[in-house]
Amino acid sequence: MSITNGNEPAVATNLSNGAKAQDVAVVLLGRGNLHGNRLQDGLGMISARMADAYDDYHFVEALLEQGEESFPNALDVCVEAGARRIIAVPVFFPLDPPVVNWLKSVARQWLRESNSNVVITFTESVMESPLVPEAINGSVEYALSQGKPLEAKQRANNNEEHPAWSVIPPHKNHVLFCQGPRCTASGSGDLGGYLRKRLKEEGLEEDAGHVLEAQTGCLFPCNLGPLMVVYPEGTWYCGLDRAAIDRIIEEHFHGGQVVTDYAFNPSPERQSTAQTQNPYT
Repeated sequence: MSITNGNEPAVATNLSNGAKAQDVAVVLLGRGNLHGNRLQDGLGMISARMADAYDDYHFVEALLEQGEESFPNALDVCVEAGARRIIAVPVFFPLDPPVVNWLKSVARQWLRESNSNVVITFTESVMESPLVPEAINGSVEYALSQGKPLEAKQRANNNEEHPAWSVIPPHKNHVLFCQGPRCTASGSGDLGGYLRKRLKEEGLEEDAGHVLEAQTGCLFPCNLGPLMVVYPEGTWYCGLDRAAIDRIIEEHFHGGQVVTDYAFNPSPERQSTAQTQNPYT
């Protein structure tokens, strides 16, 4: 079990294009989006183009935050595909050293939990590549030759002034559901999707009992995740899983009673949860 940082001597496997390296998987790491957790757009396009150009490798997409496709899940997919070496490539900006160090800690924890003998290597930041100026210059040349100038009176689409964007919908409860990096690594992407599915099934997306659910970035007490805050009570629910979501919907949203087994109060002291300990911190 090992993690390298890209500066170690090369292993026997030839990683150049054209090598028969089907045991190599490449994880493309991007950032999520509060307006959707799918990968079809930018990251999916990059992955598809890479797969076309380097068909000896297995490419997998993962999100740092705000999505179901977490880094640990991507590592599982790589192993299931038969990978013996995994190359992690962060393709988002800015790429701060603390973020890289945390991603490496996620990978180390995954190695311990999975007991896998796969080798994980992190690349340097893509922005350090000598090809970046060439790529940007190509985009500039394309804009100069084929780009269409914007017109102030022209609308991009009919949603620029959507009537709903000026309405605060009536609601009984307002839920802030954390989709920050650490909660995402501990499964909040899948759990957030489950919450939205259950709210729809229970008829809590409209009418008098409407639960207004909002995905957020990091809500801060990462060691207590996955977590969410429910207003107007201001209840922090921590260490969440699907069973917890089901109880909160039934007892809190329908019954008006806080589910004390998962509820935490703000405190200057350190707290922990017995339900789920987030290892990716």
